Amino acid sequence: MRTSFIYTLMGSALMIAGCDNGFVDLDGSVNGNKVTGSAFWGGPHILFTDSDLSCDELDWIKLNYGTSDRVSLATSESFAALQVTFRSTDIVDGQSSITATSPPANSWFLESDDGDAVITTAKSGMVDVEFDGDWLVGSIEVDFGEAGDIAGDFEIKKCVNLKSIED
Repeated sequence: MRTSFIYTLMGSALMIAGCDNGFVDLDGSVNGNKVTGSAFWGGPHILFTDSDLSCDELDWIKLNYGTSDRVSLATSESFAALQVTFRSTDIVDGQSSITATSPPANSWFLESDDGDAVITTAKSGMVDVEFDGDWLVGSIEVDFGEAGDIAGDFEIKKCVNLKSIED
């Protein structure tokens, strides 16, 4: 009985790992919003959303949002998103610090209402990633001060629409 239960669990784990949708398990929220929807990586970016945005709908992402707490995005979609962007490089294998304004990585929480977005800049955090072909496997902890925090694990698929900074 125990052996068949273990084999069933192993089979389920393999089936989950083989899905094209990946795996995201993030806890916490920013300004009351969670990011439990689609997730992608590419170039210098890692993105988690609360919506079902597809890879081809991510051309609104910027390398930097400046110091304003509002920005107009090149989209008409409404969503909340956690974005991590590496500075001056594509995503780096291993553990990297997230800071408010300096390298190696920055993070923002964007709340878009038809493309008009409120931005909350992360105070601190870390991201630890490993590449597995077109997949990025890792963990993340991001602190947005009084606005909240988000932490958890993920395995997400590469989005060809998120271009390398070298392109």
